[in-house]
Amino acid sequence: ALVLFGTHNRNPTAFELTELSHMASHMALPVLTCARCRCITENNVGRSGSRVLAEALKANRCLTALNLDNNDVGDDGARAFADTLKTNYALTGLGLWDSNVSADGARSLVDALNINLSLTQLSLAVNGSSNVLLASIQTCLQRNKLVIKSALAALRTARRVL
Repeated sequence: ALVLFGTHNRNPTAFELTELSHMASHMALPVLTCARCRCITENNVGRSGSRVLAEALKANRCLTALNLDNNDVGDDGARAFADTLKTNYALTGLGLWDSNVSADGARSLVDALNINLSLTQLSLAVNGSSNVLLASIQTCLQRNKLVIKSALAALRTARRVL
């Protein structure tokens, strides 16, 4: 297995991400992470790197937040993360601010959020998304926050009963 992120406090370099993309696509290695939150802003992740990260997150249940702000994720990357969100319920935050995601990519994320109930934070500002799409995303995120709050309240009640 390939370990991309450790517990150290530094972001991977653009070179490391390029190497990850190359190795993962040619050898089908899983990407594991030891951290719960990872910030990879302004790191030239690119569209192919974001697709590799999204694919790796399908099997990852540790990472809860990923910030890819100011990277060229594009619509392909947004669609890949949307596909991941349909099966990954560990991720609660995703940052795609200023990452060249147009209305098509945002629409894919809205569709995924109609299935995913765990994501509560999604940053899509400074992209090409319409206010209608952003409002749809906000509605889904608010619903998810309420679902999680209700589930936690039910767990607390059940613990008191036991």
